[in-house]
Amino acid sequence: MPSAYRMRMIVSTLLLLPALAIADIYRWTDDDGTVNFSQTAPTDRPSQQIVTPAPPAMNENAAAEVEQLIEAQQQRSQDQQQQRHEQQQAEQIRQQREENCRIARENLQLFMDNPNRRFMDSDGNFQRLSEDLRQQRMIELQQYIDNLCHP
Repeated sequence: MPSAYRMRMIVSTLLLLPALAIADIYRWTDDDGTVNFSQTAPTDRPSQQIVTPAPPAMNENAAAEVEQLIEAQQQRSQDQQQQRHEQQQAEQIRQQREENCRIARENLQLFMDNPNRRFMDSDGNFQRLSEDLRQQRMIELQQYIDNLCHP
């Protein structure tokens, strides 16, 4: 995104271009009677120099309006960038939720398919879960899946 200073310089240059476009214009008639206009006077025939009026002075209100338009464009650009950032964050959250859902379903399936599976406790020892504890963990996993995967 161009800086505000750079945008002001571009606008100022564009507003001054008409002043740079002022050039001498000459009117003359050729041998066939056709009226011609050019930026250089012919050397072999008479010509009339046409005086072009100076461009109108820049209105202060116009300059302020241009400045407001620049600021509005910059604000729109910032708003769009913020919206894209929020959409990316929402997509990342959605993807993470899908991954957590997949893992929870796999864990539930492991509990259902392997009633005698051994698990490591907090001390690092392997032990089998009692059927009541296994059923309780399956209920907890199913509730987690219901809440996470079906909002």
